[in-house]
Amino acid sequence: MQSIEPESTVLDFNLNLTQSREYMKADLSSIIEGIEFQTEQSQTYLNKISGKVIIIADEEMDIANTKSDISDYPDWMQNAINTAKEYLEDQDNYLRLLSARDIDEYRIMENFILSLPNEAQKNEMYGLIKGRGAFSGFRQGLERFALTDQWYAYRDDELVRFAKQWCEDNDIDLKS
Repeated sequence: MQSIEPESTVLDFNLNLTQSREYMKADLSSIIEGIEFQTEQSQTYLNKISGKVIIIADEEMDIANTKSDISDYPDWMQNAINTAKEYLEDQDNYLRLLSARDIDEYRIMENFILSLPNEAQKNEMYGLIKGRGAFSGFRQGLERFALTDQWYAYRDDELVRFAKQWCEDNDIDLKS
């Protein structure tokens, strides 16, 4: 039996994703925003059809799972619960975005420190992230050595790298 491949379909309508036979096209900045806005009490997903990145809080997911009446909730909460319901009804069309655990910001901090050209700064900064209070120690070191802007540029570049790798791993082609 011979298989027939459909013609490429392009969905755009000012959304962040287009789909063809083999690859999706997504907006990298939307994916990065979705990654950055995640918390320990929420997850972010990319809708493979619409290209929309959604954030669903655990509370909204719990309420959506109960299938109870949501009319007593404020409008903004009803919208969020409905988004969670849409996700639950069509999970195959969503990809979970990277989480903070996937990115490992501590490793990014270490690599940033190792990239510093000044050995004294490198040694002191490395000492600040060992043990308890690593993140606050790191922030203090950034301020002391006036490295905050340099850190955020480095971190942003790493987030772009992680997001691009995630897209490649999931056969998502990025828009130009």
